Amino acid sequence: MKKIFTLLIVLFTLSIFFAETNNIFTSKESLSSDEINAILLMREEEKLARDVYDYFANLYNSKIFYNISNSEQKHTDSVKNIIEKYNLEDPFINSTGVFENEELQNIYNDLIEKGSNSYIDALKIGAMIEELDIKDIRDSLNYIDNEDIIFVFNNLEKGSINHLNSFMKNIEKLNSQYSPIYLSEDEFYKLIK
Repeated sequence: MKKIFTLLIVLFTLSIFFAETNNIFTSKESLSSDEINAILLMREEEKLARDVYDYFANLYNSKIFYNISNSEQKHTDSVKNIIEKYNLEDPFINSTGVFENEELQNIYNDLIEKGSNSYIDALKIGAMIEELDIKDIRDSLNYIDNEDIIFVFNNLEKGSINHLNSFMKNIEKLNSQYSPIYLSEDEFYKLIK
């Protein structure tokens, strides 16, 4: 009888645990308009990075751009998951180099033009994109309180820091330099390993 009682308590505890775990992944907090805008912008920013890196990977037959482009696809997919969870209208256009956001469209065109001048210019464009992503993510996290978004954006920031470091190592190997544009020098050099 004591064993049955203990077994029932264990089963009851496990059922509560699994119910709470399931709730973490399926529950939805309400989103502010700022949070919605941050999600939609980040979806297209991650696509912009992927598309730019795809272009440079083909132009320069470059492994770094190929690898980071694949990672950016995972980033844009993680933002897509939030969009789907909250039933938002996805701004993603399934065509390389085409963006709903006109400002991002102009940035993409400009980055492709500048990075096509030389391989080192393309690497510096990569560092600039990652630096801007980090800044935008950090700025967004100042007003986001939704746990889903915070979780995804923190992971995106970690990925961008890794990508920034990869670009910086390649820039330095070619005896060139990149100076921060969007982050303070102090913030920037704390990220470089």
